[in-house]
Amino acid sequence: MKYPQHPIGEHRQRGWVGMLGLLLALVIAGLLVRTLLKQMGITERPETPAVTRPSADGNAPADTPAPAAGTRGTSVERARAIEAQVLQQAKEAAERLEAAQK
Repeated sequence: MKYPQHPIGEHRQRGWVGMLGLLLALVIAGLLVRTLLKQMGITERPETPAVTRPSADGNAPADTPAPAAGTRGTSVERARAIEAQVLQQAKEAAERLEAAQK
C-alpha cells in the first residue's frame, strides 16, 4: 500500500489549524456574549448607567425617578419603571388628543 507523497508534517498540521480556528471563534463568541450581558445590565458593572427618557415637554416623569449614578436596580425594578413611564406618556398623549378635539 502506497501513501500519498506529502512532505512530513503537512498532514499533521491541518489539525492545529482547525483547533486555532475553533479557538478564535470561541474567543469572538465570548466577547460578543460579554458585550451583550453588559448592555443588558446583567453583569456587575454596566458601562453606562441607566437613564430615564424625558417626556415630550422635556421633564422626567414624576413616577420614574432617575437612578443614582453607580447603582444598579434589578431587572424587575427597571421593567416597572419603564411600564410606569409608558403609562404616563400614554396618559399625556390621550389628554393632548382630547384637548385637540375640543
